[in-house]
Amino acid sequence: MSLLGWVPGAKPKAQPVKKTSEEKRQIQKVYETKRQRKFQTAWQETLSWLVYDDEKNTMFCKVCRELETAGTFCTGNSNFKIDTIRIHDTADAHKFNVAKFNAKSMPVAQSIASKSLVLLDKSRVGKLCTLFRTAHGMAKSGRPYTDFVWLCSLNEANGLDIGKTYRNDKAAQKFVTTIADTQQDIQKEIVDKANFISIISDGSTDTASRETEIIYLRTSLKCQEAKGQQHVMVLHGGSVWSVFPEPVSPRELPPRPSWIVR
Repeated sequence: MSLLGWVPGAKPKAQPVKKTSEEKRQIQKVYETKRQRKFQTAWQETLSWLVYDDEKNTMFCKVCRELETAGTFCTGNSNFKIDTIRIHDTADAHKFNVAKFNAKSMPVAQSIASKSLVLLDKSRVGKLCTLFRTAHGMAKSGRPYTDFVWLCSLNEANGLDIGKTYRNDKAAQKFVTTIADTQQDIQKEIVDKANFISIISDGSTDTASRETEIIYLRTSLKCQEAKGQQHVMVLHGGSVWSVFPEPVSPRELPPRPSWIVR
């Protein structure tokens, strides 16, 4: 209950006129033009990408500047408002650049791409190992290269993941050739390091009834016996002239090492 009615000449206080939203915006606009904003170093404590250029009196994003050339935070922004910084910090383009920047500065072994490649390589190596074992078993059994196709289908039916490539007789031939070359290199290294060698040569026929000459080597390396089939030669006949079609003179033979005794 107001007591103004009991006081002669008393008048109620004039109520302030409420400003419209447009008037408030105009007042804020005038305030912003007159206000002198400065860069606050405290912003950099939570935003590691924010850099201030004292000479140009601008701020920029070191991440976006390294990866892009356009944008106010690449060329320099002088609007020192926390809202402006927050808008850039939450922008999708900035987040994408931060992800690229972190991936670029991360060690290769720890990057997502490297880990993906390792998983991909493990899967690929596993498939190739199965294919190599299949080709090796097929070759040791003396089976034709065409058997490689149904052997791959059998492995797949047994639940092995061998992929959809390298499942033909041409690939099987390459697998077997690679295995043979690798094994021959291992045996050659053993022979090169050996002090003495026992050589046995014998003729035989392969599965296609072709004349072959097999050379067996036997030696000892560091008290460990080593033996293996060094080479298989396909001959045109079963005589010595199939190996040496022309007479070989002693001068054409390689020099005999000093450790060989007649």
